[in-house]
Amino acid sequence: MVTAHNPLYYAEGRVRCMELFWKRAGGVLFYLFSAWCIVSCLWLYRIEQSAADPEEPEVEIPVQDILHIQDTENTYADSLQDILSKSEESLREKQEDISRLRERYAVLAMLEEKENQAARELCPDRMYEKYFRLKEGELARIEGVEDAEQVGCMGNLNSHFTSFVFEIHMDMWVQYSDKEYIVEYNTPGAIVIENPDVDLGYMDARAGMNFEEIQESAGIGEIQTGFMYTSSYEIYYLEYEADGYMYRYLSEHPDGTDSWLEINHKY
Repeated sequence: MVTAHNPLYYAEGRVRCMELFWKRAGGVLFYLFSAWCIVSCLWLYRIEQSAADPEEPEVEIPVQDILHIQDTENTYADSLQDILSKSEESLREKQEDISRLRERYAVLAMLEEKENQAARELCPDRMYEKYFRLKEGELARIEGVEDAEQVGCMGNLNSHFTSFVFEIHMDMWVQYSDKEYIVEYNTPGAIVIENPDVDLGYMDARAGMNFEEIQESAGIGEIQTGFMYTSSYEIYYLEYEADGYMYRYLSEHPDGTDSWLEINHKY
């Protein structure tokens, strides 16, 4: 998994930022070039119209002005060509950087998956502790959050309150207690997973499975009902306990379609 303390967290962000920057830079150059083409076409059109209209007196353009216009066009063309050449070269370099970062990303993802596999085999009761140790203040600084209003919130089962969440991987969050402000040393109360590709959960049950699939993977359990302040639907869920953790698979559908997983400490 990608955490804020893992270099992979920053690598993924740098890839996205550079791709976005160069897409925008390419768009700006395209518009500049298009504007130059439009102005040139309009100028040529006016000359052709003047030449084609016999009623209008022929205006003789001084040779000096013609040479000046040609020099200006050549200067613009050379400048644009120089900008495009430099941009293409810089874009190639950035694409190479992005390629290297993606390779690094893949390596780090593989290493962390091996770490998670080792944790499952050697010390399953410590499997999730690296996530439960993430301090709210640290994540807020990494995300550039200065005010609690900038933080996302999720509902709590059978509660009229919501809790702050920080995304640490695609569709995977750590959830903090329901406070009105960010607390520096506050640690997560739960891990919330919606991504079915995240290989975490009780036994072989994963987020995204329906209740039948979950029970086939983790054992028969009682489907219970509850509510969440953030949902207008009744909440259905299955619970499992093991190794000091509570695994709760929740869904807005009676059959468990589009389930998500909450992992809590079981005290």
